[in-house]
Amino acid sequence: MLAPRLKGGKNIAMKILPHGYQQTITFYRDVPGLDGVGGLSAHAIGFKVAANIPWIDKVAALQRTIVS
Repeated sequence: MLAPRLKGGKNIAMKILPHGYQQTITFYRDVPGLDGVGGLSAHAIGFKVAANIPWIDKVAALQRTIVS
C-alpha cells in the first residue's frame, strides 16, 4: 500500500479582524523587515518569507469550524 503524498502550497492565508489588521501588517513589515507583495485587493497583502507567502486578509468576522 502506498502512503499518500501530501504537500502544502506556498500560500498561507491568515484571516485578521479589522481592529488588528494594520498592526499585523506593520509587524510583518517592521519587525522582520519583510517586503509586501502585490495585494489581491485593498483587504489583502502578502509577504515573501523564503519559499512561502503569508497573505494577511482583513475579514469582518471569524467563524470557528470544528472537525472531528
